[in-house]
Amino acid sequence: MQFTYFLSRLPGNICQSLIIALLTTMLGGCQSSGYLWQAIKGQWQLLSGRQPIDQLVNNEQTPAELKEKLSYVIEIREFAEERLKLPVDNAYSEYVDLQRPFVVWNLFVAPELEMKPESWCYPVAGCVSYQGYFHQEDAEAARQNWERENYDTYVGGVSAYSTLGWFDDPVLNTFINYDRISLAALLFHELAHRRLYIKNDTTFNESWATAVEQEAILLFTGQSPFLDEHPNDSLVSVGVTRSTTHLREEIQRYQQRFKERQRFVDMVQQTVSKLKSLYAEDQTEQHKRRKKEEILEELRQQYQQAVSAGSISNAYSNWITSPLNNAKLMTIVSYHQWVPGLRYKLRTLQNDFQAFYEWSEQLETLEKPERRRLLEQLNALATRNIAGAENLE
Repeated sequence: MQFTYFLSRLPGNICQSLIIALLTTMLGGCQSSGYLWQAIKGQWQLLSGRQPIDQLVNNEQTPAELKEKLSYVIEIREFAEERLKLPVDNAYSEYVDLQRPFVVWNLFVAPELEMKPESWCYPVAGCVSYQGYFHQEDAEAARQNWERENYDTYVGGVSAYSTLGWFDDPVLNTFINYDRISLAALLFHELAHRRLYIKNDTTFNESWATAVEQEAILLFTGQSPFLDEHPNDSLVSVGVTRSTTHLREEIQRYQQRFKERQRFVDMVQQTVSKLKSLYAEDQTEQHKRRKKEEILEELRQQYQQAVSAGSISNAYSNWITSPLNNAKLMTIVSYHQWVPGLRYKLRTLQNDFQAFYEWSEQLETLEKPERRRLLEQLNALATRNIAGAENLE
């Protein structure tokens, strides 16, 4: 019996007590009581508002558009479980309307002259490079405390997150209205976190889930070069048979967004490399601050030139024209640094996801520097191998 199934059938006060005890174990460590309490309260409110998707789909009072999206979630879950071999269980089988645009707001912090994110450690989740707040004002208050110490900070709204299987995460209003391809991509990403999570390595975890997401979307939409490897896999046809004119347009938009995102990630990673080199120089802090601003301005100009040339849209304009700093740049790097190499590895296994998971589990036994060297080698192989590094084309 799933733990959250058990919780959902307990009286409210007992259920809340168990959630508090579990989250105290998960989030304890060096966190303040205020941060811990807002996390407990926020998770409790989220879980207490759940409604089973199958009931909503069969309820005449459910709005037609929501009913269609929730029915589609059922298809995504089936595909993730049967074809991607992800541990779906009861995840995303329920729905919650939070009445707000984001589920949490993440705070990122980095030293002013060092490209090294601050981290917070938890007994179960290990050390991660962000703190999540269920209310934006709490995140902003914490941000101001760090800024008074001259740290670079960034607060960003998050549409979804994974509890790594501790709870059956519900579908939320914060992402249910994504287009169908983006919705599938998000759920594949979050479900991937339930399959593998290496403590104390945020960059690996996010890159790994992103790699699974991107190859899964190719398979789901019938565009994977490995479709012939699974001729009897009926779920592969889900993506193909749903390719109406409207869905094909959604696929094309997703492909375009993916290409643009990769170009943008490349720009940011080049900037991060420049800043790392600058911070390592034997120069005064005043010199480094001046050069830092010059490098950040170069990134802005490079982006604007790409927009003017038509090689990228203005989708990232708000992000890049608002204040830039080390903490903000690191949010991009964390999600994408090892994606090329991990996609390359998955493709060498002919998109056998189970084999990829088993190979990936071996990385958990490596020390972080050794794991990093292996991932660097895979990235290098990906750049030299067009089949491993190609985009969604």
